[in-house]
Amino acid sequence: MEHINYFKDTRWKTSFYRLSVAFFFALFVMPAYFGIDIKVFDLSVQRIFMLALLVFIFEKRIRSREFLDIIKNNYFTPAIAIYSFITLYTGGLRGDVNAFLRPFIDLVCFYLLVYIIKNSLGVEKTLDLIYLYGYLLCFQGIIEFLMKRSLFSYLETLKGMYSGAFIRNGSYRVMGPCNHSLSYGLLLLVIVPLACYKYKEKEINLFARPFLIIMLFINVILNGSRSSLGLVLIELFLLMIFSEKKYQKRNGLLIMCVVFVILVMVIFFTKSGPAQYILRSFATLVDTVLGTEYAVRYGAESERLAQSAEYRKQLLNIFHVSFLNPFIGRGVKRGFAAEINGAFIHSVDNFYICLFIKYAYPGMIAYILFMIQTLQKQVVAIKKGYKISVVIIIALSAFYINLWYMDHLMTIKYTYVLLAIFCVECEELVNDKKKSIYLK
Repeated sequence: MEHINYFKDTRWKTSFYRLSVAFFFALFVMPAYFGIDIKVFDLSVQRIFMLALLVFIFEKRIRSREFLDIIKNNYFTPAIAIYSFITLYTGGLRGDVNAFLRPFIDLVCFYLLVYIIKNSLGVEKTLDLIYLYGYLLCFQGIIEFLMKRSLFSYLETLKGMYSGAFIRNGSYRVMGPCNHSLSYGLLLLVIVPLACYKYKEKEINLFARPFLIIMLFINVILNGSRSSLGLVLIELFLLMIFSEKKYQKRNGLLIMCVVFVILVMVIFFTKSGPAQYILRSFATLVDTVLGTEYAVRYGAESERLAQSAEYRKQLLNIFHVSFLNPFIGRGVKRGFAAEINGAFIHSVDNFYICLFIKYAYPGMIAYILFMIQTLQKQVVAIKKGYKISVVIIIALSAFYINLWYMDHLMTIKYTYVLLAIFCVECEELVNDKKKSIYLK
């Protein structure tokens, strides 16, 4: 009997491990618009694997108890519970089940990620998977730019989520497996810092994986998001500063070589489409920061840029719109549209303002406090010598800042991947209970 139980346990571990790898593949590589349409609820391939993993966990009492203990003992649970309660009463009062269900699924995903990283994959294997999927995304991004269509778009089975090809100033913007080009920029902001971490050595090195970093940077440029480009440059600068001293000289030489190659290519092929695209991307970023109009020289539309700047100013006035209840949000099923100072606003490209619209001040403040808590815990970990928290806080900060310029567009789960890695690697800071006794 003991031999049979051991065999079953080993078989379960193997099956769960393979399912966990498939889940990570679905999370990073498969589009959210690929799945089964059951009308009432979108069962994406990511959610299918989530459900399968949860069934595996809850089929045995000891595993389900471990999962529930992770929820109960996690440092972030009180903040998550408060936010979840707000989404719950908002959904109830507004008759909007998705107002609670959508964020709830993402938060369950967070705890599930903690469980599978802790009890199955391990942090090192998790990072290796992210690097592998990063390579796949980058190669696909270049092919997509040449084809002017995402290869993942052929997998669309859940209608209404995929935004279609996005072209601005005559240039196609790469979106990878995401439903919008802006959301792909958010995903890249998460992967870039992780690519600079050497797990076995517990070291940061900007060019720990030089080919991956260069490919990621190319994808950021092809993505065409000004905020993502600016923030990834800040990320790379910070990662260069925090790299171990023994790598500084080599990294400096590599940076000069990369910049030199880019400059030579741009100078010799200035009139070509790719060179104009690169110049326009950087010029648009400079214009945004300095208020200049250099991007116009490379094909950007000055009127569109001016309209974008004015639009963002008007977004702040949404806090004063009379028909929004400051204490009870509208939920997610009701769209937002309003005329503000003569401008008609129907698309809100700001995650924090979207939170206010959906969950009013209580929901917005609760989630912002949760965000602050995640950053504060990284600072504590850095003081205790955890180098991995340096790359996590850089990635989280860049992501959170970028949410000022866009909604999360179904990418908030990637911050939960970062937090799950942190919760396992720095377990003593988020959980004072014993480690798993079931799986090693």
